[in-house]
Amino acid sequence: MLPIRKRKSIGQHLLINKEVISNICDFIIDNIPGNSYTLFEIGSGEGTITLPILKKLKTTPNKPLSIILNEIDYRYTKILKEKIEKENFNKEFTIEFLNTPFEKCKLQQENLYIIGNIPFYITGLVFRKIIQNYEKIINVVINIQKEVVDKISNPDNPLGIAINIGWEIKKGIIIPPNFYDPKPKVFSQVVLLKTKNQKLFSEKLIKFVYKIFRNKKKILKNILNTQEKSLIPEIKILDKRPIHLKIDEIIELYKTILNHQQ
Repeated sequence: MLPIRKRKSIGQHLLINKEVISNICDFIIDNIPGNSYTLFEIGSGEGTITLPILKKLKTTPNKPLSIILNEIDYRYTKILKEKIEKENFNKEFTIEFLNTPFEKCKLQQENLYIIGNIPFYITGLVFRKIIQNYEKIINVVINIQKEVVDKISNPDNPLGIAINIGWEIKKGIIIPPNFYDPKPKVFSQVVLLKTKNQKLFSEKLIKFVYKIFRNKKKILKNILNTQEKSLIPEIKILDKRPIHLKIDEIIELYKTILNHQQ
């Protein structure tokens, strides 16, 4: 069978370094979130990550209730199905294939463990999706641009604050461009997002974070409206700029306003 031509238009940069692939798979296995979970892989491709993960899961006590493989390129789906049947993984696990773009997938299962070597161009869409489905997702292990990992690791920007409110962040291996085919223009990095089960986490909270950071150089009393300011008992905080706020302060600020508005 001739090799499939990669489609750069849909971000197909496939990992080719076996040591890196093994490292990523170990990282995923090491962070399995208990027993009752569904494994959801974004961009399963021809099984570069999928197949070694399935092999490791066979000997792991914490097996998933089901596995969902999300791949929009039907050519890869066909090949991966054949490989899975050849290895009899379809008899060992309940496996479902989804050809819908991840951002359009209906995440109906609970306790999702999302993994993936995702196309870099959908990174923003992936974060939006996991934020929208926060209560359904336990852990996330994805390989994304290193600069994005740096951004979400630092709570000095809206996305970084949002992710740090909802998840604990653990950095994994950094991957240079020459470990891909075709080579991307950037370094990537594997990252774990482990849920904090933050009860206040919601799109409404994230919108509040983006609202105050839209004018991050202004002080809070010039950002919040009159009603919101009247609800804040600690007046000194209103003289702070968003970039100088700690995450706990942002949560308390939001909680105070939310409680009074309900």
